[in-house]
Amino acid sequence: FAVMAAHQSKPVPPVTDRRADVPPELAALLARMLAKRPDDRPATPGEVAAELRAFAAGADLPALAAAVVPGEKTVAGVS
Repeated sequence: FAVMAAHQSKPVPPVTDRRADVPPELAALLARMLAKRPDDRPATPGEVAAELRAFAAGADLPALAAAVVPGEKTVAGVS
């Protein structure tokens, strides 16, 4: 029961607790996406996409997608 209650009421730990290399702007977006109150979350998928666009600029997205290994929690070749 305590775990279920925590999912409802406690904030999600910052992604930077596990990945210090995540840019602050991306960490802030992730925190907003996982906010408990709907009013604190991005209103639309388009809003999320617009904010993510800056992080995708110049990236070889097809190569990154191809590097994903099913069943692993990380992207192959990226540490």
